[in-house]
Amino acid sequence: MQVLRGYEPMTSPDTPTPIVAFIVKDPEAATSRLKKANVTAKIVHHQLRISPSVFNNQHDIDRLLNALA
Repeated sequence: MQVLRGYEPMTSPDTPTPIVAFIVKDPEAATSRLKKANVTAKIVHHQLRISPSVFNNQHDIDRLLNALA
């Protein structure tokens, strides 16, 4: 897994689940940006966890990526 917009992945590339985790250098700023973009994600102890699934569409993914930019 590659670094995503400055967020280093913690999840193994061969994980069978849709849950992925990334290291967050500034959790407060990331939480604020995600909340402002209306993106639900969990950030605890400098770790961001997301779980995109069949209920998410490309617009949802774009909002996440734009919020993390």
